[in-house]
Amino acid sequence: MLLAQLQKVEEIATSSKVSRLLAHPYRYLKAIGYRQFLYPFLKKGWRVQAQTFWQEPFWVDLPAGTDIYLTGGKADESEIRLARYLIKTLKPYDTFIDVGSHFGYFSRLALQILKNTGSVVAVEPSKKTFALLQKNLAGYSRAIAVHCLIGAENSQKTFYEFPVNYSEYNTAFPEQFAEHGWYKKAAIDKYTLDCKTLDSLVAEHNLKPQIIKIDTEGSEHEVILGAQKLLTGNKTVALVMEYLSKARHNQAHVQATAILKNLGYLPFVINPDSTLTSCPDVEQHLEKTKRESDNIVYRYQN
Repeated sequence: MLLAQLQKVEEIATSSKVSRLLAHPYRYLKAIGYRQFLYPFLKKGWRVQAQTFWQEPFWVDLPAGTDIYLTGGKADESEIRLARYLIKTLKPYDTFIDVGSHFGYFSRLALQILKNTGSVVAVEPSKKTFALLQKNLAGYSRAIAVHCLIGAENSQKTFYEFPVNYSEYNTAFPEQFAEHGWYKKAAIDKYTLDCKTLDSLVAEHNLKPQIIKIDTEGSEHEVILGAQKLLTGNKTVALVMEYLSKARHNQAHVQATAILKNLGYLPFVINPDSTLTSCPDVEQHLEKTKRESDNIVYRYQN
């Protein structure tokens, strides 16, 4: 059922602008009109209720959540493949950890897959985004929302929060965006927050995760450094990391992959049917497919 519903997201996402307009005329005009004409002047997000492809209400801030508002899901091709992978891979009573949860789309999808079993831990460092994450997880007894940064040690770190249109780029490492025009003009909130290791997080909540999604905009290597006990003690866990291309300053992803390979975790590409194919060279994969990023699965191999 979920797979058939997800297919509709893909159909809308890959259709023409006219088709997307006809699919949801009011929502399309509302979202695109706000992004094009009002947001440049107001510089504020517009909180609206979307509906997920599995037919549940879900709050987003426009324009950042435009794809979910219009299609019911994350509409990028790599995100659709990741959703399909989660649907086919998560099993009853599994635990899913969402590091860099943003509005909580994949956390809510995991809850839908797991039904009334298992658990979901959604981690989000951004103050504003975390408030919306809490709203989206309210009432779900098997979900925990954690407001912190995941890193290499338990400490405090400086975090940088961007305007809502770029909220998916919120990071502890803003220098990666220094050459971008939007970054030079953006009003950026800078503050200190708690940083925890994945090892301490799983110990604190007594977790044995089956899948961990990592999307941390430059902290990937630190996330892996802080998960050594977990990765050596639970070799059945699968990590899904958004891997950026060299053009997008992917040093953290290169370092994270090197650490993982040293621990015996090798990278795999998610195929359109959710199966996995070995990917010895992720950068070569991105160049060949002409992608700026992709969700790569890391699994332990004897």
